[in-house]
Amino acid sequence: MTAFAAELRALRVTAGRPTYRELAGRAHYSPSALSDAAGGRKLPSLDLTLAYVRACGGDEETWRRRWHEVADLLVREEAPAPPAPEGPAPYVGLAAFDTGDADRFAGREAVVDKLLDRLTRQRFLALFGASGEGKSSVLRAGLLPAFPAGRHVVLTPGPDPFEELAVRLAGLTGRPAAQLAADFTAYPRALHLVARELLADEPAGADLLVVVDQFEEVFTLCRDHGTRSAFIALLLTAARAATSRVRVVLGVRSDFYPHCARHPELAEALEDAQVLLGVMTVEEFRRAVTRPATATGCAVESALVTQLVADAATRTGALPLVSHALLETWRRRRGNTLTLAGYQAAGGIRSALARTAEHVYTELPPARRELARQVLLRLTAPGEGTDDTKRRVAREELDALGGEVRPVLDALAGARLVTLTGDEVDITHEALFQAWPRLRGWLDEDRAGLRTQRHLTEAAAVWEDLDRDPGALFRTTRLAATLDWVDRARPALTDRERAFLDHSAAAEASAHRSVRLRRRLLVAAVVALLLAATAIAVPVLRQRHLADQAELSRNLATRGTTHWTEAARNALAAHAASPTVEARSSLLTAAATRQGDHRRVPLVAQWGAGTAISPDGSRIAILGEEEVVLLATDTLERVKGFPVSGSPDAVDDVRFTSDGQSLVVSEAPDRVTLLRLPDGERVHRVEVDSDGGAAFATSPDGRTLAVARAGRTTTLWDTAAGERTGELEVVSDGYTPPAFTDDNRTLAVVTPTGEVELWDLTSRARTASLPAGRGVTALDFTPAGDFLAIGGEHGEVVLWDVAGRTRIAVAARHAGGTYGVAFSPDGRLLASGGADGRLALWDVANRAPLPDVPVDDPPRDDLPDLSGVWEPEFAQDGTLIASSTSALFAWTADQLPTSAGSDITDLRFDGLGTLRAFQDTGTLTTWHTGSGLRRADSLDLVEDNAGGWFSPDGKRLVLSSPGRPVTVQATGGGAPVRLSVPGWPPSAVRTRIAAFADDGRHVLGVNDANLPTVIWDVDRPDAVTDVMPQQGGNQFTGAAFLPGATRAALAEITSQVTIVDVGTGEPVARLRGHRRPVMAIAPTPDGKLLATTGIDSEVILWDTTTWQEVGRLTGHTSEVWRAAISPDGTLLATGAVDGTITLWELNSRSRWATLSGRPGPVTALAWSPDGRTLATAGADSTITLWHTDPDTAVRQLCHEITDLGNDAPPNCPR
Repeated sequence: MTAFAAELRALRVTAGRPTYRELAGRAHYSPSALSDAAGGRKLPSLDLTLAYVRACGGDEETWRRRWHEVADLLVREEAPAPPAPEGPAPYVGLAAFDTGDADRFAGREAVVDKLLDRLTRQRFLALFGASGEGKSSVLRAGLLPAFPAGRHVVLTPGPDPFEELAVRLAGLTGRPAAQLAADFTAYPRALHLVARELLADEPAGADLLVVVDQFEEVFTLCRDHGTRSAFIALLLTAARAATSRVRVVLGVRSDFYPHCARHPELAEALEDAQVLLGVMTVEEFRRAVTRPATATGCAVESALVTQLVADAATRTGALPLVSHALLETWRRRRGNTLTLAGYQAAGGIRSALARTAEHVYTELPPARRELARQVLLRLTAPGEGTDDTKRRVAREELDALGGEVRPVLDALAGARLVTLTGDEVDITHEALFQAWPRLRGWLDEDRAGLRTQRHLTEAAAVWEDLDRDPGALFRTTRLAATLDWVDRARPALTDRERAFLDHSAAAEASAHRSVRLRRRLLVAAVVALLLAATAIAVPVLRQRHLADQAELSRNLATRGTTHWTEAARNALAAHAASPTVEARSSLLTAAATRQGDHRRVPLVAQWGAGTAISPDGSRIAILGEEEVVLLATDTLERVKGFPVSGSPDAVDDVRFTSDGQSLVVSEAPDRVTLLRLPDGERVHRVEVDSDGGAAFATSPDGRTLAVARAGRTTTLWDTAAGERTGELEVVSDGYTPPAFTDDNRTLAVVTPTGEVELWDLTSRARTASLPAGRGVTALDFTPAGDFLAIGGEHGEVVLWDVAGRTRIAVAARHAGGTYGVAFSPDGRLLASGGADGRLALWDVANRAPLPDVPVDDPPRDDLPDLSGVWEPEFAQDGTLIASSTSALFAWTADQLPTSAGSDITDLRFDGLGTLRAFQDTGTLTTWHTGSGLRRADSLDLVEDNAGGWFSPDGKRLVLSSPGRPVTVQATGGGAPVRLSVPGWPPSAVRTRIAAFADDGRHVLGVNDANLPTVIWDVDRPDAVTDVMPQQGGNQFTGAAFLPGATRAALAEITSQVTIVDVGTGEPVARLRGHRRPVMAIAPTPDGKLLATTGIDSEVILWDTTTWQEVGRLTGHTSEVWRAAISPDGTLLATGAVDGTITLWELNSRSRWATLSGRPGPVTALAWSPDGRTLATAGADSTITLWHTDPDTAVRQLCHEITDLGNDAPPNCPR
């Protein structure tokens, strides 16, 4: 390690001996971190090493190999010693404490008591907590031992939660698991009845406790939405039944709270049934450390307890790392005492797990190392808006990778990195994802490929389950993308996956051969005719030319890129070559108007990344090498520029004062200048005495300038007089700007040791010290000053409770480091940017992540190694800006999502240029669509958990929420019309589905109980027509009137569609063709065709005269939830749960285009009255407008490309 540090120092000498301050600007790490990296006291992280090397101009690959050599050597030198003989280990490492470990489980007594107390009064509870807070241990080792054996079951849902529950209950009931699983799947009351039967002879009050641990697997591993909803209904029905003998407890990772909220029945049940598992208090943490040792006859050295408290107490998600580090410390114990020296030798909580994992990996032969990588990647479910989760896998899937997989699994299991249970394997704890850099690197290097592999594995399993049905094979673009990934990544595939791809490729080749055969026959016929007419060559050559152009078009359209400009150019070139389906798809996708789209201005070479926005949002300041440039926010055009310093590269940072009338500019290394706007007149220049740089902040009232000096105390200055007014006895790192609270009373300063100190500016006294850790890069307080966001070079953005001095949550993780944090002016959103190029958003109120804001940032040719999103900042009007080395980006408040866990459930155009959207939070939003997407107004109509459905013209809205009457509301205002008749629906029943007829008068309502489905006439709201009752509260999954309002269609969970007569309410036909539940119904405007879609991914067309199937459209690879037909009846739009929207040409029964939306289900579709625009909403509650006229799309792309300062592509119209 000493030699490695010397080599790093020699590299810096070769680079011309730049100061560590200069290196920090290039590497985006603090000077102290870079200095420590070359100090030789410890091995720096790989990310830090490579950043140091890049900043010095070294060869990254050479240093990457060198780092791994040193790391491997250290692992061998510090390999875990053999366990001392005799006695059980006090700690369980990454695993959870189980029922048999109850005597060693400590620290969570208060939470366990709370759960037991709540369970005496409630039959349904959910324990929420961050990953690594010990939810599984609380449930298994704390809660379960309090219940008699034989009266509780615990399960994790996996891909099939019904099967898991049946297997656990089979041992208690004596009934076959297969029979129980079938009953649970078919009948929502089955669990309730099984429990009553099981406890029939037990006294009153003896209940069955059902614990569903890791409930988030319902969302990550169970891909079937119908199964997921039915399982939730099974649990709720069992807990809510009047004669219930069941109590249900869920263990849920807190970042999956929004997923729970998307299920209305579950959201309602959770309203008063939540227990939050936060970080332990220091005293609880001490007990959790010492009790297991005492219970097994060991002792913990007091110095070790003190160190552990400093390292991990109040740190979110640290418990698995602590447990693993203590297990490794126990293996290095002195006698029966766990010592601080043993803990340090194990690597502490920061390195123990990584060292164990690295040791296991490097001890494997090279061939088995690659197999270990494939195994661990298959055991991971990549997050989409959430952190990565572990994925339980059947052993047969891993065994199919080859005979060497068993020794690999044994090695991983021996180190407790994975758990082998029966015929299943999973990662012991998700802490491994963050703690082991090698695994994190594998996951980050190809997340898209990892998702492709998951889709391939699942699709191959479905294909096998369907007896290798050709309809389940991959086709066209999905197949091409998968094969491209296989060629690029060379993954280890199972025999089933290889067979699936082989059959898919063969089917596609067969289809192409059929096309070529037909083409050849056509050409032959043409040739024969032309021979007779003595004109042969021209058509044949033309046919060949057209085929070549089509192939070129497809290649251009499917060429992968992450940057919008390149994708737009490829789409234009593809469409110009030939208007293939692929070209049309890429063209319309590139031309889409998305709610989160930013405005962008390129940064010229001499401009830097420092940016600021004025408090009123009207102006943006950008730092250059020798000047400050002001832009108008609404146009992003240059307004003014004025010089700041005569020294190149001297300008560090810029901020507006709170009145927007002045700029405060930092000039390296130790000068701060105040400039008065609009002319940039210099008012004051403050000379700062520092030991290598300073960072500054201005108070919200604009009166105080705080200068945090490297190696010196922090000074305070009067901005009006330019005079020093005092100092705080806190030494800063000189790198991270301090942060004021909005009331100007508190200042947060980062110290070189990684403490964030809070100082009262009235008394000039320190009020608190937050142990954030070394490498803090960004700070910001909420407007109320109650929370502080801290970002660091490790990539975590952590939210701290200022009053409680505790970590609340990890709001984001940025691979490579965090480059800035900012709260919105209302405190509802937290934005963070980082080295990974992401602009992440977090919902502060719901403590849940929001979808990333899309940032299109192609790398600069002159700065190829620098990337990332820098310095996000909000103005008071909600405008958000951020920058990169290439561009400045700006978003209005309208373009940002507002809260997590809500869905847009319906969309409708109200004439041209106006779009209405209804969210399940009860909010009606009106958007102007004439030029982009601009929010016109937003009204809160009802409470949360609401349903809303628009009339065809968007003028009316049906509203429903629990405990309220069903009403029809005019979207333009006015008194609502009450539709509910007395006694219907009961207060506890909600109208779950509603649909307007094309006459705007008739409304069909489906409830969530066993009550009749009804049809209202809005003009006679006191009269209803009963249609038919449901067999269970979730039988009907969709509804629609047919044109003319004489018939209505009801989609059912039983895979059929029932057609009813509106006048009599009687069924007139039943359509059977889907293999799984039907989700959406869409009639053509003339009423001649009816399209139905479902969970089986298929689209079926029905003749409404004969009610016979007349067409089946295949191509979706996931459940299809939404469908809508264009006003002229030519195009059918279908939206799937994977975010794709497919447009089908109804005349030819063929795919016309596939539009690539954001990840997650499509929740609403609506066509504009002219049929030229399709509006869609996704699970992230954002809207996208798709322009379905290719010529319009071409003109728009050309205009947008040139607006960014680029030359017009050659395919653009002149």
